[in-house]
Amino acid sequence: MADNKRTARRTDASGRPLDSRHPLMRPVDRAEARMHRILVTLFLMSVPFAVVVGVTLFHSQQSSALELAARTSTVQASTTIEAPAGVVASDQFSPVEPTVLTPATWTLDGTKHVGSVPVAAHSPAGTTLPITVDDQGRRTSPPPTGVDVAVVSVFGAGALIGLIALALVVTRSALVRVYDRTRERDWDDALARLLS
Repeated sequence: MADNKRTARRTDASGRPLDSRHPLMRPVDRAEARMHRILVTLFLMSVPFAVVVGVTLFHSQQSSALELAARTSTVQASTTIEAPAGVVASDQFSPVEPTVLTPATWTLDGTKHVGSVPVAAHSPAGTTLPITVDDQGRRTSPPPTGVDVAVVSVFGAGALIGLIALALVVTRSALVRVYDRTRERDWDDALARLLS
């Protein structure tokens, strides 16, 4: 039983032996097998690196979101006029009323501000809705939520792993072509020596 294990040869995907002590294994085959092991090792080492980058990105985005949330406030805006009709193509049916920008007012720290807010078409005057404003009372986008931060972090880590994998696949393709050319050249040389 031990003899069977000793004589069994490991092979790569193409069936070539990976055992570098095999007497028929050429140096180019050994180099190609070594290259495959190195590339797989590099990819496996890149996964923890990408996870660290993702966690770092998460903490960075989270602190940025907290700073932005500290500089913004949510206030109630009230429209001053009835919202106009939305422009919809006559041949299209939409079950949702289109939103239109309508003049509105809101108050922050006792100061009244005027601007436009998006509301459904035909909304009556006095319609209220929450908006996010900066410390000077200007409308701004709301700060990212925890889900937004997590999605950006996961996407960043995944994109990094994808880029590393792509670089390794391109490297492997280029090296395999080099090894194949070397193998063909060695084969031609051996055949020429045999026939001469």
